[in-house]
Amino acid sequence: MAFSVNTNAGAMAALQSLNATNKSMNTVQSRINTGLNVASTKDDSAKYTVAQTLRGDLGKLSAVTSSLNNAKSVTDTAVAGAEQISDILNQMKSKSAEAEDAGLDVESRKAISKDLSALKKQIGTIIAGSDFNGTNLLKDGATAPAVDGTVSA
Repeated sequence: MAFSVNTNAGAMAALQSLNATNKSMNTVQSRINTGLNVASTKDDSAKYTVAQTLRGDLGKLSAVTSSLNNAKSVTDTAVAGAEQISDILNQMKSKSAEAEDAGLDVESRKAISKDLSALKKQIGTIIAGSDFNGTNLLKDGATAPAVDGTVSA
């Protein structure tokens, strides 16, 4: 008498075990392919909903981080320019104090005046170069000293 799979108890147990193994293997393969523990609502609908919410929050956080990095870059550009200008102003202060010396001749005073003019030009160059994405925090709305000693917008 021939036994079929449906009537053979050992074959039925092996078939159930094989089906369970295949199901587990498919779940693991899905997790490997997607990199996600819960890849669809079929895995676990509650966990999937929570995971989708967290993925959305992660996207928002990435956008905020990108905006903050951009703002930091703009600020760093302005601060670097301001620090360079501060250093030049200190040099100009020293030159001015040097020019007040009563013992200097006319040629020395002219040389100091040329140095001061060159430092003013350098400040203008720094202000013009402190640009990031079309934004210049050192120039917009400010007045820059002109080379001849007058103030220009």
